[in-house]
Amino acid sequence: MLPWGLSFWQSNRSRQGSSLRPSTRTKPSKTKPSKTNKQDEAKQDGTADFEKATELKINARRPIDFDQVVQLCESAIKKGLDPATESFCRRLMLDSLLEYAVV
Repeated sequence: MLPWGLSFWQSNRSRQGSSLRPSTRTKPSKTKPSKTNKQDEAKQDGTADFEKATELKINARRPIDFDQVVQLCESAIKKGLDPATESFCRRLMLDSLLEYAVV
């Protein structure tokens, strides 16, 4: 026996004279990613290091913390970032170097 909601729906559909249709969902295509997607992914490889550097910079108080921020920023730039993020990363690195010199 079908649940009440489903049997009610089927009985209403049969009164209207229409039949149930099979699902019209389509399966996702198994196409290979284009070269531009691979290039975009390659540019985004450094985002993890950049995020770690920004989190560490917020709480940095000791010279070793500033040194780690600079290393993470250099790593992120080498791995690749989009232009706006790279610009911010360079500023973050410069600021960390200046604070390192003061401490």
